Amino acid sequence: LRESFAYMQESLRKYIKELTETTDNNERIKSELAIARKIQLDMIPKTFMHIPDYAGIEFYATLLPAKEVGGDLYDIFVYQDKICFIVGDVSGKGVPAAMYMAMTMRVFRIACRHHINSAEEIAEALGRTMAENNVSDMFITAFIGVLDMKTHQLGYCNAGHNLPMLVSPSGKCSYLKSETNIPLGILERFDKLRSG
Repeated sequence: LRESFAYMQESLRKYIKELTETTDNNERIKSELAIARKIQLDMIPKTFMHIPDYAGIEFYATLLPAKEVGGDLYDIFVYQDKICFIVGDVSGKGVPAAMYMAMTMRVFRIACRHHINSAEEIAEALGRTMAENNVSDMFITAFIGVLDMKTHQLGYCNAGHNLPMLVSPSGKCSYLKSETNIPLGILERFDKLRSG
């Protein structure tokens, strides 16, 4: 009986130690995910006061990830009287999608500087860059637009993303007409994307 009790005590001691270590690890992971979520949400624009006032054009957006971190993204970039924007979603979930999302946003801004006149060229440059060394086979569905504030023309390209809804002043809703291209990051080279 004494040996059984001693064995039970030792087993209970090991169990408590393992449980304490597991709890500590879970708390550390939870803390790191909370930090990652804050970093990710800090990357996307929350206010659009930096965008010049162009004839009543206003931007509003918000991002509410389903998990701590994820692959949803949007960004707006103003350059040379053009407003470039992207709305997208990275394949997968969690930390890998969040990391790919962060890379996508940085590459998007670089692509805008080099291809400011064409949503298709921005999409092609973004897709080509994200496909390089993409051993995880991740991809991005995205809707990219370039609004020229001098001509008031909107050029856009849909790379496998849901079509945006247009709401008329009367309140009527309809989908924006657009060709749907392959998602970005799948192929380094492909035929020219079709725009809307």
